[in-house]
Amino acid sequence: MGESPTSLKRYLGGQLRQLRVAAGLRPTDVMDELACSRSKVTKIERGQVGIREKELEALLALYKAEPSLAAALINVGREARKRGWWASEQLTSSVPEFFRTFIGLESSAEEIWTYQSELVPGLLQTEAYSRAVINAVSPDLDGLEVERRLKVRKQRQARLIGLDPPRIVAVLNEGVIREVVGGPEVMREQLQFLLDIQQEIPVEVLVKPFTAGAHPVIGFNFVILRDHDQDEPSTVYVDGLTKADYLDAATDPQDLVIYCDAFERLRTVTLPTDESRTLIASVIGAL
Repeated sequence: MGESPTSLKRYLGGQLRQLRVAAGLRPTDVMDELACSRSKVTKIERGQVGIREKELEALLALYKAEPSLAAALINVGREARKRGWWASEQLTSSVPEFFRTFIGLESSAEEIWTYQSELVPGLLQTEAYSRAVINAVSPDLDGLEVERRLKVRKQRQARLIGLDPPRIVAVLNEGVIREVVGGPEVMREQLQFLLDIQQEIPVEVLVKPFTAGAHPVIGFNFVILRDHDQDEPSTVYVDGLTKADYLDAATDPQDLVIYCDAFERLRTVTLPTDESRTLIASVIGAL
């Protein structure tokens, strides 16, 4: 279980779902207990919304949870109701709600696997590269808003220089390292950063060469997260321009397996670490 409020909320929701199923109850039974909609029950169990302590106590009583487990989950609920930095009022206009959820999960993930076909992953972007991307995607943003978004990126990256950085495996399509984002100077800095960061923290950057042709995740970008204290990945994040999908181990176990298997098969068609580094260095030299 991770330490961020977002991860705790999703953990708590998964536990409540397991208790409900074990008690032989349906979501409609919970609706009656909480006097709420089925949608809210689903969102609680998926960790998409919080639950008040009185509501949590009522559900634990309804599910006849063991006293020790009930006490532990009530404590989890208290921690889950705290606000992470990504939920501050100053940032709500800069970070869509669906992406705030991702930041919360990312902030406590022990391991992050990602495949990107067009862009360097956000956690590994330099400021100049990020600025070029933001300006290209949202050219009408004023300067203050651009700076806010850059601040969010920097705060996300703070974990990389902390005492407990996540282990990252980033598979990049060859086009990512060849697309000259922001101009040659910006791109040289970005690619050099990808080489340097691998010497400092547990980051592995692998390149899927053009010559590999069709591959297991062609047409898709996604991130797989594994929380602290979890043996297996816990969440898959698939994003879009205006919304995102989250696949959770508790509610979408088979989907999670499919993505994890696809990522492992993808790794078989990437260049090995040393060859990936050599290719990135050669691109730097050609810019």
